[in-house]
Amino acid sequence: MRPFLFTIALFCLIIADGHAKSLRIAVHELPPGRGYPYRVMTMPSLYSLSAIFDGLTRIDKDGVVQPWLAKTWTQTDDLTWVLDLRDDVIFHNGNPFTAEAVVHAVNYLTGRAGTGEAVATEMAFLEGATALDDHTVEIKTNIPVPILPRFLPVLHMVEPESWAALGRDGFALKPVGTGPFMVEAFEATRITLRAHPKSWRPPKLDRLEILA
Repeated sequence: MRPFLFTIALFCLIIADGHAKSLRIAVHELPPGRGYPYRVMTMPSLYSLSAIFDGLTRIDKDGVVQPWLAKTWTQTDDLTWVLDLRDDVIFHNGNPFTAEAVVHAVNYLTGRAGTGEAVATEMAFLEGATALDDHTVEIKTNIPVPILPRFLPVLHMVEPESWAALGRDGFALKPVGTGPFMVEAFEATRITLRAHPKSWRPPKLDRLEILA
């Protein structure tokens, strides 16, 4: 039986003019939805999406849930979680990341438009979300989910105003997230990204190319 190939990575560090640094990474598949983050939740698509977007938590190499856009989380009853969000995060377009972005994402995934997407199916237990203040959000589930934080890395945060202006398909071509890289162009076999220098997790490179 042939082993499943998750990724082939070719790392080529290029120094241009002694300053600009870029990295090329080859993977066997680019995200089928381009910059639309809710269609898939598997590798290698998540490699590309994680350069552009952030989830609320992160699972480290040891399988432990770590803070990410959410600093802390508390389960207040069987169906309710309250998350304390970072207050130093901005989207690529300069808008601040607030609890409203979480509400927007949850509303989309629990509404008709998001039904059937991979992330919505995986998180079918979501009932809704409410912003308690700019950086505190309450998430309701329709069944008890004691391991909710383990699902939150794939709840990628999209910038609500850009989403509203562009629509889902337009946003997929010009995604606006909080990650360390911004999309310059999508091609059939290549994503070209440039650094988002004001990212809360600053990039160590100026440019990134992901090739299929």
